[in-house]
Amino acid sequence: MTRADKKRPIKKVADDSIGKSKAPPPSDAQRLSTFEYDLITVVFGFFRWIETCMNASDVVGLNSLDILILHALNRRPKGQRLSEIGVVMNIDDTHLIAYSLKKLMNAKLVEATRTGRERIFVTTAEGDTACATYHRIREKFLVREVAKRETDFTQLEKAAATLSDLASMYDRAGRAALLATASRPKAPPVRTKG
Repeated sequence: MTRADKKRPIKKVADDSIGKSKAPPPSDAQRLSTFEYDLITVVFGFFRWIETCMNASDVVGLNSLDILILHALNRRPKGQRLSEIGVVMNIDDTHLIAYSLKKLMNAKLVEATRTGRERIFVTTAEGDTACATYHRIREKFLVREVAKRETDFTQLEKAAATLSDLASMYDRAGRAALLATASRPKAPPVRTKG
């Protein structure tokens, strides 16, 4: 420090300006992007939990989509068609569902029965046991942890309703974007194989 620096008066900062940013408030697009990033981290954390819980249930080797389809079928004892699973889970790509169903049938957790040209998928006794074990482990470790933090479950219900609304908004916005650009020539698909 030089002598000149020592002689300069120290500027006092008003207490109410400490910690306040001079940056403009975030735009709606920035706020939505922040939410979407947090949603991505929640989704992948949820997928990791699903796989870990199923592994703890002694059913190893399934990915999160396989497990979610197994549970979707387990909730409907009468079974579901492939297209119904897609509607319930909001999955357009039926190939993903078909591949998971094939894996679940090979693992003897799901079976298919034919009614005419359609196949109805239901959980087997082994699939029911796997789901029951999963639910017990989920209750013991996840539900108790959430309750221990004094989580207001009505807030979770409101968040679920908001997420459902957002899923509808994303669908509507996607359809609107496609319609708005329908007259333009489309670029070829990106090349993903070397």
